[in-house]
Amino acid sequence: HGEELPLGQAVEALVDLATPAIADSAGRYVIVSLATVTPELSTAELAATGIEGLMQLKVGDAVDVLEVATVPEERRVRGRIEEPAKGWISLLNLETNGRWAHRVAVRAGAHGVVIGGFSNNQVTASFRSEEASPSGRWVDCHAHKILNATEPEGECACSTCGEEGATYRCCEEGCGYNMCRGCHSQHRVVDGGGSGVTATATTTCIVVDHRMVRRIRLQ
Repeated sequence: HGEELPLGQAVEALVDLATPAIADSAGRYVIVSLATVTPELSTAELAATGIEGLMQLKVGDAVDVLEVATVPEERRVRGRIEEPAKGWISLLNLETNGRWAHRVAVRAGAHGVVIGGFSNNQVTASFRSEEASPSGRWVDCHAHKILNATEPEGECACSTCGEEGATYRCCEEGCGYNMCRGCHSQHRVVDGGGSGVTATATTTCIVVDHRMVRRIRLQ
């Protein structure tokens, strides 16, 4: 069992986190079923030659896919890699939706926040990109929208910690997400220049095992 992670807790990813919810494209992938690295895009020749002598990627291996291609006649989505061997691997079976690899949604070291429970050993967390907003003080509201530092109308409860007296609100009409000053300060991401400009306009929500993240306190 990992440590308890309450709602609103800031966390750091200890490993690359993958999800099947992301469309296949070039990027980092984690192998989820034994995958064979073949020299050609098509797997048709394997029927005659077999896989003897070809590299096998094991469950848990991580690879960088440089190019993604669909092979309609074989009902597969394939990815080209350079390491640990040059060639192609299957990513998705279009007929069964079975997968050989999931695209990494969150890289190890990324910061996020717990936005909900999932099970005794898992929580739903929202991780943000590292791209800074060009101006203003922005805070990710963990619902794919952006909070800005404006006073909401009337008294509101903080959507992160539940305390009354939220002073920041989501700028997207109809979102209804609010933050108190304490959570706003804790969960904002300051850019490397120390200007106070905060990220980000992009988030990824993902269910994670407690052991895959650790508690942190954002300054």
